[in-house]
Amino acid sequence: MKIYGVWNAEVLSNISRDGGVASSSKNTEEAGGPFATWERLASPEGRCQRYFENALFIAFADPDHPLARKFLDWALETSQRALDNPRFDVESENRSKGWRNIPNFPGNQGQVRAILALSSAMRSRAA
Repeated sequence: MKIYGVWNAEVLSNISRDGGVASSSKNTEEAGGPFATWERLASPEGRCQRYFENALFIAFADPDHPLARKFLDWALETSQRALDNPRFDVESENRSKGWRNIPNFPGNQGQVRAILALSSAMRSRAA
């Protein structure tokens, strides 16, 4: 029980401080949402992972926190959108045009698939 209290305090402190996860959420929304610059995205796995990690960070302390749900939704949406994107079929020296590039591929696609699976499992347990 003591560890939970420490983690909860850490999460609540992070959420309330400048530069914490609440600021990250606000900045993403002010920039137009998680897909505002999607066409220029060079590596979808990073964005998907960041949203999923933020959801986990908050959900360990409070699974029903609105920010946990928001980041989880973004992790699900960005990972699904990445897997549906034809850029995983395109080889290009410009990573914003094609994501099928060695040494990143197929690991980058696998990472996105894992985030989608984990996010989906987390969502189904929360429902």
